[in-house]
Amino acid sequence: GKFDDLGDLAFSVSIADPSLDDCPLIAVSKGFEQLTGYRPEEVIGRNCRFLAFDVPEELQDQETTERLQAYMKVANSGDPFSIAESTVASPSWAPEASSNAACFLRWNRRRDGELFQNLFLMRQIWVGDRAYILALQTRLEETPQEGRLDSMALLCMFLSKIVLQHMDAIESMLSSQLLSVSY
Repeated sequence: GKFDDLGDLAFSVSIADPSLDDCPLIAVSKGFEQLTGYRPEEVIGRNCRFLAFDVPEELQDQETTERLQAYMKVANSGDPFSIAESTVASPSWAPEASSNAACFLRWNRRRDGELFQNLFLMRQIWVGDRAYILALQTRLEETPQEGRLDSMALLCMFLSKIVLQHMDAIESMLSSQLLSVSY
């Protein structure tokens, strides 16, 4: 398939296309499958919010949902400067957003029904004149305590660093594969 190279990446990454209706996933890595239990053919073409379905109400975080909606609204605008100028507030534990990126933490449900905390960084990337949303995800094994929020900030910075280290490879792979794809 056209995204075979992405499947070989060792970390959990997904790419969504905000120019398509409901911003569906267009590619996921093997790490995404390991994290969520969903195979690529089960998720390509779906918005990733399905991971939050059936999460108990007491674990749902309206503030995170509103931040995600605000981030996606800006990302969907198609304005290359919109994310950099956006006012999507970061939670207290997150480092200052940079490189068109924002960190999020929310409960998700794996395919097998297991709940897990998904810490993810979303970044708007451009390939040619099209914007995509790249997300790098990791599972938090325990709920951070108030006094441990600095470790959350470090995790976000680590995710951001991984994204930036791999961005050239990801963008060149996307360029070669997406510019020849007609939707």
